[in-house]
Amino acid sequence: MKKAVSVVLALFICVGIVSGCGKNEKNDNGGKVKFTSEYYDSFDYGNRLDSDGCFTGISALDFVTLGTYKGMEIPESVTDITSGAVQSEINTMLKKYAEDEHITDRAAKTGDVVNITYVATIDGEPFDGGSSGDEGVDIEIGKDNLLENFTEQCNGHFPGDSFEVYITYPDDYEEAKEGEFTVNGKDAVFAVTLNYIIGEKNVLPKLTDNFVTEHFAQQYKWNTVEGMKNGIRQILLNQNLSSYIQSKLLSECKISKLPDSVYIYQAESMLAYYYKAATQNEMTFDTYIGKSMETFVDENDEKIKAQAKISLILQAIYEENPDLKVTEDDIKAFYAQFFPDEEYENAINNFGVAYLSMVTMNEKVLNYIRENADYKGPKPSDN
Repeated sequence: MKKAVSVVLALFICVGIVSGCGKNEKNDNGGKVKFTSEYYDSFDYGNRLDSDGCFTGISALDFVTLGTYKGMEIPESVTDITSGAVQSEINTMLKKYAEDEHITDRAAKTGDVVNITYVATIDGEPFDGGSSGDEGVDIEIGKDNLLENFTEQCNGHFPGDSFEVYITYPDDYEEAKEGEFTVNGKDAVFAVTLNYIIGEKNVLPKLTDNFVTEHFAQQYKWNTVEGMKNGIRQILLNQNLSSYIQSKLLSECKISKLPDSVYIYQAESMLAYYYKAATQNEMTFDTYIGKSMETFVDENDEKIKAQAKISLILQAIYEENPDLKVTEDDIKAFYAQFFPDEEYENAINNFGVAYLSMVTMNEKVLNYIRENADYKGPKPSDN
């Protein structure tokens, strides 16, 4: 589900970027990308950006020869969001709320897995380790791993039944320590309650308007099943369009040289994103990712270059279209659209105007291309 805004924004413009754009000459970035924890503890997301969100001191049109982006042809396959794709996304979201089926209308039988709670006593006194706790434990009727004949005494009982199970602990049940109480060889009485029989595992909840309102209204503003389906269809459509447009721009626009500072910015932004995720999980970067920052950047070199190129291309389109000028109102509208529950002032404090201007600019340029595209299938407004 939704990540913390500090993580989402840090890699916002990377969503939808495709790899496999072909090999390119690698810039000489040796020693320029920073790899220290101290640097990413206080990473400046506005680093290398001017107040308009453009790369400082770089005119993108000096490096980019733009291809066709006005009237870009969009194939039908990009905008045709199938019901199956929407349902697959719904199922993915519902997995968080999946639960085991609880059967309560019949007696337990051999082979059933049941949930029980119990409190055990020896000579009328409870002992350490003799209680299941409030959540209970799952056991399979007919399968006694530790205590012989325990589960068989649960056989035939209905969910909700409370009964006693009588057990004699084996003489070698646990390693005895001198002077300590042990259950070895002792008779115990278990006061058992059979709570339920476990049926199908990880059953998705039934999707109803009430369920949608309860779990998705605050974050997504969905209050009905139909609203959820339409919302997911729009999300998938936007993802498809952004991915296709960016891939098309990468293939059709020519870049004479990728400035080192643009590459470094993308590499460091990626590292900052995963470093933040690692710290939120109370882990180091190396442990969280499974490799060092240096190795991670080296292995993702092509993806970083693809992102750096698309950032440069989007800035070039922005430079060529003065009417796309980003205003403070644009930034606020962008932020409210994607992060409606977050305070705008917090974003300014955490990321600064330059960074928010950049992500708003990129989204504004992509919207401009979407609005002026030549759709061969359903237009976004038709979905």
